[in-house]
Amino acid sequence: MKRKGYALLLAIEAMFILTLLAAAMVTLASTSYKSSIKKEKLEQLKLKSESAIEKQYVYLKDYIMKNPIVLVDSSKYNLASISKVNENYEGIHIETSLSKVENFEDAPTGRKVNCLKIEARAQYLEEGNVAVGRILKTTVYIDMDSIYNEYFERIFKSSFTTAPKEPLIYGGAIESSFKINDAVNLKTSGNMLLQGTVTLNPSSFEMDEGEIFLKSPKKIEFQSNGLVEAENRISRVEAIEDSDFEEWTSRNADYLYFCPILNITSNGGKPLANYIGDGNPIDDNSLEFLTVDNSDTLMDVQNTVTYKVRSNSGPVSFQHLINGRNRKGDVEGLYPVIINKLRTLYPHLGDEVIMRFGEFYKVLLIDGNLTIEDDKEFAYNNYVIYCSGKVTFEGDAYFYNSSIFAQKIELKGGNVLFNGINTRQSSKKIVGNRYLTDFKSANKGAISEYLLKNIANYGDYLQFRVVKWEQE
Repeated sequence: MKRKGYALLLAIEAMFILTLLAAAMVTLASTSYKSSIKKEKLEQLKLKSESAIEKQYVYLKDYIMKNPIVLVDSSKYNLASISKVNENYEGIHIETSLSKVENFEDAPTGRKVNCLKIEARAQYLEEGNVAVGRILKTTVYIDMDSIYNEYFERIFKSSFTTAPKEPLIYGGAIESSFKINDAVNLKTSGNMLLQGTVTLNPSSFEMDEGEIFLKSPKKIEFQSNGLVEAENRISRVEAIEDSDFEEWTSRNADYLYFCPILNITSNGGKPLANYIGDGNPIDDNSLEFLTVDNSDTLMDVQNTVTYKVRSNSGPVSFQHLINGRNRKGDVEGLYPVIINKLRTLYPHLGDEVIMRFGEFYKVLLIDGNLTIEDDKEFAYNNYVIYCSGKVTFEGDAYFYNSSIFAQKIELKGGNVLFNGINTRQSSKKIVGNRYLTDFKSANKGAISEYLLKNIANYGDYLQFRVVKWEQE
């Protein structure tokens, strides 16, 4: 009987222990489940607050496109006029607020910068859309004076860029190209972005600095005699199928498409001039001096002139555009226009204004094809050319501190010297009694403002420099 009693007691104790274990497991599972749910909810709040930041970026871009003056003068921001995020989505309320923070320290550089502070908050909703519980906050500080654009970066940090027009259908033909023929001796400096069909067969090739970034849809659309590769400048080949060049790194990258040049726009873009091949190539209605530059009588701030022109028949002649029909620049063309402007702005300079012409920055928007004729006499300084068609170098050409962004570029023959903006070789060039220099911040802001008005979708590519990102 005692044995049976012990057995019963042991059974009861075992049952009790099992019950305790089961209860503990249930409690542990419940705790784990609750922890998992809490973690998942917290993750949802993080995602929603980050999405609010992205939406605020869109509102900020819209504001800048309507008020491009802020790219020149960040004090012109009217934060009350910028749309804010304030919405409920999938049971979570998100909202943003904006404020200015002056002299905010950029930790990596130690610089003091003026920032726009974007604060996004996310919180769960109960019935009746009442926000309850923890508020998750994401805060971003962006540099108000360093808002940039991918197109601007290419234009002002590259020597040559070829960009296709976006195909009408997905997978459509990429119609852009860069070609150097075998009769060309090329000396250059500055990065290149070459998209589309690329042919590199120069007679000789020297590149002082920079890299060549390639994006061809197929390997067979890249041809070279090896001289360019020997310079070890092609450091990346992006999305070339079946590439067997071991020293190159292949990775996928989106095309940077060509944005069309606009005619008259509601926010102040001037009309496109119609190119006249046998007359005065300059129409004052399409000419614009960026007045933000014209404030320093010592010319320490560069002056900038912009001109946009289209040709519905033959190509625009570069030399005709700059120096007129007689190619001397004494009667018509952009040269005498700028000289007259310099005489007006700086009368104390007298005849010295002729030496200052090269310091002027010339931004040319060409809707059509452009021909740069053989020219052994003149060197061209500080040119930015944005061309919707093909730019053809017919022979010798000498450019400093310049850039070409076009659908197609071809160098047919001769000796071509083309040094990009702010490269070492450009900075060695003396014009008048000064070395060529990079565009100053005021110039870049003014030019960005101009491009916003005159290039379609330019504002879509605005990017913000984040100084600091916080989440709590």
